[in-house]
Amino acid sequence: SGKQTIFSIGDAKSISILELTAKVIKQMDKKLKICKDLKKPDKPTKLFNFHNLVKPQVTLDQGLAKTIKAYHNHHA
Repeated sequence: SGKQTIFSIGDAKSISILELTAKVIKQMDKKLKICKDLKKPDKPTKLFNFHNLVKPQVTLDQGLAKTIKAYHNHHA
Protein backbone atom coordinates (compact mmCIF):
# COMPACT_ATOMS: atom_id res chain seq x y z
CA SER A 1 0.00 0.00 0.00
CA GLY A 2 1.21 3.50 -0.88
CA LYS A 3 1.59 6.44 1.41
CA GLN A 4 -1.53 8.61 1.55
CA THR A 5 -1.72 12.35 2.08
CA ILE A 6 -4.74 13.95 3.70
CA PHE A 7 -5.59 17.59 3.04
CA SER A 8 -7.91 19.67 5.17
CA ILE A 9 -9.14 22.63 3.18
CA GLY A 10 -10.65 25.59 5.00
CA ASP A 11 -10.47 29.28 5.52
CA ALA A 12 -8.24 31.14 7.93
CA LYS A 13 -11.08 33.65 8.47
CA SER A 14 -13.43 32.61 11.25
CA ILE A 15 -17.20 32.74 10.91
CA SER A 16 -19.75 32.29 13.66
CA ILE A 17 -22.46 29.65 13.57
CA LEU A 18 -25.01 32.49 13.41
CA GLU A 19 -23.29 33.98 10.33
CA LEU A 20 -23.07 30.56 8.66
CA THR A 21 -26.75 29.88 9.35
CA ALA A 22 -27.70 33.26 7.85
CA LYS A 23 -25.64 32.47 4.71
CA VAL A 24 -27.40 29.11 4.25
CA ILE A 25 -30.86 30.65 4.73
CA LYS A 26 -30.06 33.42 2.23
CA GLN A 27 -28.68 31.03 -0.39
CA MET A 28 -31.72 28.76 -0.03
CA ASP A 29 -33.92 31.84 -0.56
CA LYS A 30 -35.92 31.12 2.58
CA LYS A 31 -37.71 33.65 4.73
CA LEU A 32 -36.77 32.26 8.13
CA LYS A 33 -36.09 34.01 11.40
CA ILE A 34 -33.08 32.89 13.38
CA CYS A 35 -33.95 32.42 17.06
CA LYS A 36 -30.90 32.77 19.23
CA ASP A 37 -30.64 31.51 22.78
CA LEU A 38 -29.02 34.46 24.55
CA LYS A 39 -27.87 32.16 27.36
CA LYS A 40 -25.55 30.39 24.90
CA PRO A 41 -22.98 32.64 23.24
CA ASP A 42 -22.36 32.26 19.52
CA LYS A 43 -18.92 30.79 18.98
CA PRO A 44 -16.72 31.29 15.95
CA THR A 45 -15.90 28.12 14.01
CA LYS A 46 -12.18 28.93 14.05
CA LEU A 47 -10.65 27.10 16.98
CA PHE A 48 -6.98 27.21 15.98
CA ASN A 49 -4.66 28.81 13.45
CA PHE A 50 -5.48 27.27 10.08
CA HIS A 51 -3.06 27.24 7.16
CA ASN A 52 -3.91 25.55 3.85
CA LEU A 53 -1.21 23.60 2.08
CA VAL A 54 -3.07 24.26 -1.18
CA LYS A 55 -5.14 27.25 -2.28
CA PRO A 56 -8.92 26.62 -2.07
CA GLN A 57 -10.59 26.75 -5.50
CA VAL A 58 -13.97 27.99 -4.23
CA THR A 59 -15.09 30.45 -1.58
CA LEU A 60 -17.38 29.52 1.29
CA ASP A 61 -20.33 31.10 -0.54
CA GLN A 62 -19.51 29.20 -3.75
CA GLY A 63 -19.15 25.94 -1.82
CA LEU A 64 -22.48 26.48 -0.06
CA ALA A 65 -24.17 27.23 -3.41
CA LYS A 66 -22.77 24.02 -4.95
CA THR A 67 -23.76 21.96 -1.91
CA ILE A 68 -27.31 23.38 -1.85
CA LYS A 69 -27.70 22.80 -5.60
CA ALA A 70 -26.50 19.20 -5.26
CA TYR A 71 -28.90 18.67 -2.34
CA HIS A 72 -31.84 20.01 -4.34
CA ASN A 73 -30.88 17.90 -7.38
CA HIS A 74 -30.64 14.76 -5.26
CA HIS A 75 -33.76 15.36 -3.14
CA ALA A 76 -36.07 17.00 -5.71
